[in-house]
Amino acid sequence: MTSNPTNAGGAALGGFQPWIDPWLMALMAAIAIGLLIHNHWLKARLRRQVEQLQESEQRLRLLTDNMTDFVWVVDAQSRLSYVSPSVTKLLGYTPDEMMGQTMTYALEPESAEFTLQLQQKLVAAAKRGEHRNYVDTVAELAQRHKRGHRIWTEVAIRVFFTPEGDFAGAQGSGRNINERKKAEQTVWEMAFYDPLTDLPNRRLMNDRLTQALANASRQREQCAVFFLDLDNFKQINDTEGHDGGDQLLVAVADRLREHLRDSDTIARYGGDEFVVVSQFLGREPAIARASTAALGEKILALFRTPFEINGRAYTVYTSVGAALSRQGEHPVSELLREADLAMYQAKTQGHNQLVIAD
Repeated sequence: MTSNPTNAGGAALGGFQPWIDPWLMALMAAIAIGLLIHNHWLKARLRRQVEQLQESEQRLRLLTDNMTDFVWVVDAQSRLSYVSPSVTKLLGYTPDEMMGQTMTYALEPESAEFTLQLQQKLVAAAKRGEHRNYVDTVAELAQRHKRGHRIWTEVAIRVFFTPEGDFAGAQGSGRNINERKKAEQTVWEMAFYDPLTDLPNRRLMNDRLTQALANASRQREQCAVFFLDLDNFKQINDTEGHDGGDQLLVAVADRLREHLRDSDTIARYGGDEFVVVSQFLGREPAIARASTAALGEKILALFRTPFEINGRAYTVYTSVGAALSRQGEHPVSELLREADLAMYQAKTQGHNQLVIAD
C-alpha cells in the first residue's frame, strides 16, 4: 500500500482546532454578566435619582406655589431674574409679569427711593472693604398691588458683591406685614390722638409746638398758640347728657379742622379745652400780632353759627387766649401758660372774647 503525504498533510492542517482555556471563557462570561448587571444597576439608580429629583421639584413647586412669603432674585443689572409663584397671592402679579423688570417695579415711590439709596450705601461700603462677598439686611417696604392698593412687606435681603465691591445681584424673601403695621398705627394713634375727636392729644400737641418754636427761631418768623374753652359746655352736657356733650366736642373739632389752615395744629387739650398752634405769622412783631388777632377773630366767628345736638340747635360760646413766640429761648410750658392765662382773662370779659398775651 502506498501512502499519500500530501493528503495526509492536508488532513492534518484542515483538522486543526484552536485550544481555549475554559477558565478564560468563564472569566469573560462573568465579566459580561457583571457588566450587564452593573449597567442595569446604574440605570435603576439613575431612574431613582430622576424620580427623586422630580419629587423634589414637585415639593419645591408646591411650597413656592402655596407659601405666603415670596422669593425673588435680582441680577447684576438690578433686574428680577426669578420670582416665586406665591407673589401672585401677595401682589397680584404673575412671575412672568415681573421677570425682567427692575427691582423697584412693584414698590411705592418712597420705598423705591429708599431701596436705591440702600443699594448705593451698601455698594459704597463694599468698595471701602466693609463687606466681602455679601451682606444681609432687613427692610420694611411698601409694595404696590396690581389693583393699586398698598401692601407693607418685611423683606430679608442678601446683597452680593464682586471682589471689587460692585453690585453683583441680590436675593431675598418678603412677607405681608399689613396687620402688624395696622396694629402699630393703632397703638401710635392711641398714644398721640384723642379717640373721640381724632385730633392730636396733649402729648402730640406739645411735640408740634416744640417744632413750631424751633422753626420760628430758625426762620425768625413768629408762631402763636391759642387756648379755647367752651363757656357753656357744662350746661349743654347736663341738658343733652354725656352723649350730647360728646357730639358737641366732635362738632367743634370738625368745624375747626374744616376752616383753619392745614399747617395749623388743632388739638384737644382735655375736657372742653382745645389748642391751636399756628406758624408763619410774620417776622415783624406788629405783623405777627395782627395775624394772630385775625386768626383769633376767625376762630370766634366759627362759633356764631349754632351747633345741632340731638336735633336741637345750640349757640356755643367760647373764650380764646393767645400767646406769641419771642426770639430766643421760649419753653413750651411758658407759652401755654401765657395763652391759658389770656383765655381766663377773656372769660372775665364775657362770651366770645379774644385776649392776646402781651
